[in-house]
Amino acid sequence: MPSTNTIAANTLVVKESPGYVRTSLAAAITLGMAPGRFYRDIKCGCINLLLHYEGGCRANCSYCGLARTRPVDEDCDTFIRVDWPTVSTAEVVKRMARYQDRVKRICISTVQHPQAYNDLVTVSRQVLESVDRPLSALITATLMDRQRLEGLRGLGVDMIGMGLDAASQQVFLRTRGRGVGGPHLWRRHWQVVEEAREVFGPWRVNCHLIV
Repeated sequence: MPSTNTIAANTLVVKESPGYVRTSLAAAITLGMAPGRFYRDIKCGCINLLLHYEGGCRANCSYCGLARTRPVDEDCDTFIRVDWPTVSTAEVVKRMARYQDRVKRICISTVQHPQAYNDLVTVSRQVLESVDRPLSALITATLMDRQRLEGLRGLGVDMIGMGLDAASQQVFLRTRGRGVGGPHLWRRHWQVVEEAREVFGPWRVNCHLIV
């Protein structure tokens, strides 16, 4: 007969996407999933969701709390100096539908992981089936091609974001590419920007920069 410890180990829930996502503390407070209140009654209109996997991201960006070589602590729910709790995807979708008057837009963010595109599609479908609000995808360019961009557009994603982060190729390669053993390529990111502009149209593609 297996020991109690063995049974417990076999019944542990792996909190990974698509069944689970991380959400910003601000979004969790907005949806009543975490205690807290906003200063001067400020509103958080965009619900940010992040795909989540054990071991984090396969990229190695030098400044990122999800980087491959960063020590992983599965009990830690922070990576950009604020809490990003891991929550059930079904529960957060249910909350967004219940408190839809508080939600102006939803953004699902990916990480560098082989399952990320398929899980982005799965979670996007769940959101769009239940919540009548515009949906953005913050994509990982290294995982994208035109066919996948068209697939997201066909689902109902209406805006694409991308973490370019660095404003020059030199800084990009030093902090995101070969300088840190990362998979990202400057020219590939710009190629995906151009493809996304063709698929989604004007004013529907944006790049994040870090200063």
